[in-house]
Parts: sequence; structure tokens; C-alpha cells
Amino acid sequence: SGGGVVGGTGTGNIGSGRNRVRHLFHILLNSIFCVGHPVVIVLDDLQWSDSLAMDVILGVIQSKAHPSSNLGSDDDHVSPPSREGLFLLGSYRDNEADANLLQRISVMDVMKQYVKVTHLSIGMLSRRDIDEMLSYKLGLPMRYTRDLSEQVFQKTRGHPLFVQTFLRSIIS
Repeated sequence: SGGGVVGGTGTGNIGSGRNRVRHLFHILLNSIFCVGHPVVIVLDDLQWSDSLAMDVILGVIQSKAHPSSNLGSDDDHVSPPSREGLFLLGSYRDNEADANLLQRISVMDVMKQYVKVTHLSIGMLSRRDIDEMLSYKLGLPMRYTRDLSEQVFQKTRGHPLFVQTFLRSIIS
């Protein structure tokens, strides 16, 4: 036997729970891509992801690199999904990333021949950055926004999320 239903999921030949997750994600991608619309998958805070989540992400990339692969499934009835129109965006805080995550990201770099990989590092905003932003948004010359920019910088230390949150709090 072994070809039956396991836990009601119909994945009797798939094996471990890790393989079942990869297989089910593969089925989900197939169902989305069969419609023919572009898909954006956003994976935020990858520094907190576990190895399973990263394995699934790598499986998506590897299936683009090797279209005959099935994201780790043994089920020959499911064809690999097309990756046309897939935009996969992953973000992480490099100051919180461990060696394991960085190693997996380097694996993605190796696959640049199959998929476009772009690294974008977003740092803290300088006093001048904040002053230029406020000047533009308020429609005022920078000489009029400099004092406000200094206060915003002192309160937020240039962290983009904190700058946005702080400005929203003083507006409302």
C-alpha cells in the first residue's frame, strides 16, 4: 500500500511533513498560475523564518532553474508551475540575520542565471534626506524645514519606519 490518503490530504506518497508543505505550496502555485495573471509573493522579515519556509522559497526558485522538478514532490501527476509573471520579494534585517539565512540567500545568488536576483540595502535616513523629504512634501524651501527635520532626526535617528510613524503622529 502507501498510495492512500494520509490525514485526509491525498498526499500518501509525499512522505515527511516538510515534503507535504512543499507539495501543497506547489499545488497552490499551480492553481494561481493557471489563471494567467501575474503574482507577487512578499516574504517579510526573513531573518525570523524557519528552515522549512526557506526550503519552500528555494524550491520555487529551483523549479524555475529546473522546470522538470516538482518542488520536492514525488507526485508525477502535477506538472511544475510556470514562473512567468512571478515576482518574489523577500526582505530581512541584515543586522538580525543569522549565518543560516545568509547561506540560503547566497544559494539564491547562485541561481541568478535562471532568475533575476537584486539586492537592495535600505539604510537609515540622514538629516539631509529628512530635510529634502519634508521640503518636497510641504512644498517649502529646505531653509524653512530644517528645524523640523532636525527634530524628526533626533526623535527617530533616521530610521525610515520611525520617521514615517513620527510624522504621522504629529500630523494627526
